[in-house]
Amino acid sequence: MGKLLLARNLVSFIRESSDINPEKFSIGGIRLFTLNEAIQPVELTANCATPHFQASGKADLARLKDLLELEIERTTQVKGLILSDGIFPKALLKSFSAWCKEHLHLTLLAVAIGADSSHADLKKLSTNNRVFSPEDISAAIQSLTAGIKGEVRGPTSVNEITFPSAQEDEEGSD
Repeated sequence: MGKLLLARNLVSFIRESSDINPEKFSIGGIRLFTLNEAIQPVELTANCATPHFQASGKADLARLKDLLELEIERTTQVKGLILSDGIFPKALLKSFSAWCKEHLHLTLLAVAIGADSSHADLKKLSTNNRVFSPEDISAAIQSLTAGIKGEVRGPTSVNEITFPSAQEDEEGSD
């Protein structure tokens, strides 16, 4: 259903975003892995073409947990973007979600891949209980780099939307 192509295009966008805004989003700190029966690193550098990767079988959340545990030992703050359809065995999902909540230095955000993706299950993987759609990948990147940990919600009415005043605009343009 085009999930692999969509994931590849999103990875391409992430790489290109780092080229456009290197001060906000450096590719140097990004590592890409595919999660199938095994976890495989994928080369992601500014000089290489969009990497080809394969997806097959079921993603093993226990292996993802092992990888994240190694990262938590190595660094103080671990951030991850999960591109997935969210179709996981319920028992593994529950266990993984509980483990994630125990680790305050872990931030995971989920981007739904595919029309049949399980948003409810992806919410359980996401630190802020939000699932980004593929077209909102830049918002997911921004949330991840800005460190937004709380639940993100949109305004409920137009009265909650604020715009800077003309004076604030002039002060900000100095």
